[in-house]
Amino acid sequence: MKVNPWEMRAAGDNYQWGQSRGYRGRASNGKDWRQKKNNSERSSGLNDDAGVAALYTATRQRLDIFTSEEQDILVDVESLMQSIRRIMHNSGYNDGDPLSAEDHSFVLDNVFAYHPEKARKMSAGIDYFMISKLINFPESKCLYVVATDGLQEDFSYRKCLDNMIRGKYPKTAEEFTAKYFRKPRSGGNREQNSVPPQTPQDENQH
Repeated sequence: MKVNPWEMRAAGDNYQWGQSRGYRGRASNGKDWRQKKNNSERSSGLNDDAGVAALYTATRQRLDIFTSEEQDILVDVESLMQSIRRIMHNSGYNDGDPLSAEDHSFVLDNVFAYHPEKARKMSAGIDYFMISKLINFPESKCLYVVATDGLQEDFSYRKCLDNMIRGKYPKTAEEFTAKYFRKPRSGGNREQNSVPPQTPQDENQH
């Protein structure tokens, strides 16, 4: 079932991020999506932090920059990004801790499954996934796949999502990913400071 991205952002803690597309609300079409956008802008305004956050994606892009053709992609990707954020930053894992069975299944089925080098990375078989710091960038956390022979290798969730998008939406993927994954502009205004922190960029992962 697909979920209106404006309803997703407004749902806050009531949204169940543990599962991809696990939203239990009603499905919404493009008209509802645009109506929710208009209502949110009129009712909350940019002086309310929660209202401002609801106007942004998980990667800190304004929701209204996406075309109607890109809204289906946004529905798919936002739920995945929110789950990734939860696992990496809000689940209480210490460096090197294996993911729980639920989070392991989510990462395997919805993230790692789309990695362009999946076959090579899992050639010895997957033992577990974990979160740890990058060796060359210790300030950043990333996902690792640990093989049954003990080999640990980091992998880029962005590459996974990018590959998924290009496979499912070949006609609009390039334009969408350029918008969705672009680095947000820096600035000191209230609107920009009110949005949630961006997940770490993982261009240095494989």
